[in-house]
Parts: sequence; C-alpha cells; structure tokens
Amino acid sequence: MLYIKPVFVFGKYPRFIKPDYSGFERNVNEKFITKKAKELELQLRQYLENADTKLLEPTIVFSEEDLDDALRCSSDVIIICKFCLGLTKSLEKLLNLHVPILLFEEPRVPYLALDAYEYLHDKGNVQVVLDYEDLKAKIKVHGLRESLRNNKILALSTDLPAYEQVAALRNPTPEQIMERFGVQVEHVKHAELVEKWSQIPEEAAVSLAKKWLREAYRIVEPCENDLTFEARLYLAIKKLVKESSASAVTMVCSDQIAPLPAECFAFAKLRDEGVPAGCEADLTSLLMLLLVQKLCQRPAFMGNVLVVNPEEETVAISHCVMPFKMAGFDAEPKRYELRDYHGLKFSGSLTAYYPLENGQIVTLARMDRNLTSIYVKTGVIVDCKEGFDCRTTLIVKISNVREYVNKTSGNHQIVVFGDWIKELEDASKIFGMRFIK
Repeated sequence: MLYIKPVFVFGKYPRFIKPDYSGFERNVNEKFITKKAKELELQLRQYLENADTKLLEPTIVFSEEDLDDALRCSSDVIIICKFCLGLTKSLEKLLNLHVPILLFEEPRVPYLALDAYEYLHDKGNVQVVLDYEDLKAKIKVHGLRESLRNNKILALSTDLPAYEQVAALRNPTPEQIMERFGVQVEHVKHAELVEKWSQIPEEAAVSLAKKWLREAYRIVEPCENDLTFEARLYLAIKKLVKESSASAVTMVCSDQIAPLPAECFAFAKLRDEGVPAGCEADLTSLLMLLLVQKLCQRPAFMGNVLVVNPEEETVAISHCVMPFKMAGFDAEPKRYELRDYHGLKFSGSLTAYYPLENGQIVTLARMDRNLTSIYVKTGVIVDCKEGFDCRTTLIVKISNVREYVNKTSGNHQIVVFGDWIKELEDASKIFGMRFIK
C-alpha cells in the first residue's frame, strides 16, 4: 500500500486561477478556501485512490506552524498543492521526511508549483506535476518503487561453470541491487533445480504438454516428449518461485544444464503470467524486465542486438523467448508454431514463433551493469523474422541508429509494446538513475 499525504498550502493571501484562465485573483474568504480544499481532496481521491494507494487526510497550511501536522505524518509520497507565493523555504522541512515530493497547483497551471521548484529542485526528490493525469502517472511510478522493495529474484543453476565464465562477469553485485532497488537475489544450485524437475509428476507434465500442443497452430520439429520435458521444467520453476516467494527468475543458458532442456518456452509462459523471466542469468536485464513489466503491466521481449542498418535506420533484435500476450496480461494469447532450440543444442528443448504485426510502436530499454543509468528509445516494428538468428527476430525502425549503438550500455534489450519514455524517465528519477534517450 502506498500512502499519499496531501499538503494544501494557502498561506496568508491565497490566489486562484480565474475560470477563463485570464489571470489570478486573491480570495481570503474562509468558506471559499474550505470549499476549494474539499473539492481538491475529492479530486485527488478520485484520481489516486485504488487497491494499492491510500490518500491520507490533507494538511491545510496558512502559516509555517501548520506544517507540523505533515511532519508528524508517516507517508510514502507528499503532494504539495501550492496556492500562494511565499512559505517556499518553510517547505524545505518536508524534505527531512526523505520521501518524494510532488508539487502541484491547479490543472494546467504550474505557476506557483514552479515557483517552489526553483528553490527545492536541487535539495531532494522533488518533481512538478502539470495535471491530474500527470499526477496519476507519477504516483504509479512511485508505487513501482514501493512494490519492488523486499522483492526476491531467483538465479537458477548459477553454480555451473558457465555462470562464472559469462554472466557473473557482467552482473551487478547483490549489494548494488539491494541498494538501488531493495531487491534480494537468491541463487539456486543446479542440483536443486534438477531435483525439483525430477519430482514433477509425469501426469501433470503430460497434461500440460497436451495443452500446449492444442494451443499451437503448427508443430515442426518437437515431439510430445519434448513438450513433456519442457512442461516439467516450467512446473519446477514455478514451484521454486512460489516456495521462495520470488517475483522474478533467471537461469543459466548452456548445454551444461543437462539433463534439463533450455528454458525458452517455459519462460515465455511465465512472462505471460506476470513473472519476469530473464534469459542467460543476466541480472541487469532481468531487473530491467522486472521494472518494465510492473510499470507497463504487460509482458516484454528480451533480445540481442544483431544487425544495425544505418541506411534504413533499423535494428534487428533476436531471441527465443517471445511472450504470447505482448499486448497485455489480459490480452488473448497468440497462437504459435512449435520449434526446437536452434536445431542443435539442448536435447528436448522447445521454442515457439508467431509473427508480430508491423506498425506496432515499441519501447527499447536497457540499464547499465552498475545500475546507474537507463537508456530508452522508441521505434516501430517493420518486420518479424523466424530463425534469422534465434527463433524470433524483430526488425525495429528507430531514429539515429548510430547514436543508439553508442548510447546503449549492452547487448540485451528489453522490448515492450507502446511508448513508455515518460514513465521510464520518471522511474529513473525515483531510483536515482541517469536517464538517457
């Protein structure tokens, strides 16, 4: 639950925008101010209160002493609605509560909010809000920070040599992850995962495999036994996630994981269910995936940058884990064709392909391995290929691909439907990270 504290600052001479936006007028009438405060409170409740947020009783401020009520209150976010000049320095006291502050006035009227921002912007986590939609969006992002705290991510099979040889070299430390996001990393040994996999009842795995077969519109290489192997892995990982109270998972990708199959199809299904499942034990990309899926409320794709074409301004992003509900968790899942893994590795492994529609706007996002910056770019899908490298390859048209290559901090990119630049920019500020676009 996110607790929001409104602070209505009227001061000695409150001023309000005229109905026709032709200027401001002072009004010290007590009944008018009381009515204005009640209307503002009701509007804030209408826009902000839901199952995850609670609006606390407002503090009405006419003088510096009135701020004491807000200083005694425990909250996660403070909204300062300012209707006067002055008292700006007094508001600095609220920074001592070490919670984010949103400066607001009236919709489309940032005059007095910006007046306070001039003084406060470099002293703490303070942002200006333009209207109720903007306020709602920023509250959603602040809720994201709270929802990440005390989360756990599982890193599977990281005791295998393949982890130390590749993923460990580019991953942030558990201490960095905890400090930035409040997220715990729990490593699970390969033998434990294999044991869970072997304990899955055969009938449960066979039943799920048959369901997956019915969902497919075409089956190329895999046989039913391949699907049963993958179904057992999916059920084992899901059980580990539940038993550990984890919210996200990643796994080493190597032929060293035998007798297990590769996790591609299982991870696609988990993403559809709201569990961020990242490839190759890449914790940096898993954190970006976790952030994006929670913020955007839809599954996301994670892929390698293969080919960049400056003449056509396109980038090819390829991997084998494409969710079937890219349009949203409540969307109808796409039907797919079932394929093997690259045609050569991981006995029994399973991947799937379906073509994504051209013209879809997407956001590409990547954070650096030290968790200090987020790079975001929007683009449009212009093609979708099968087997160009991994099972699915998206061709995305973006502006200035040379700049894109120079600015992004790594190979794995998170791709999500829609334009989420503003929300991710707000998120980067909340987590104290540099935003690059």
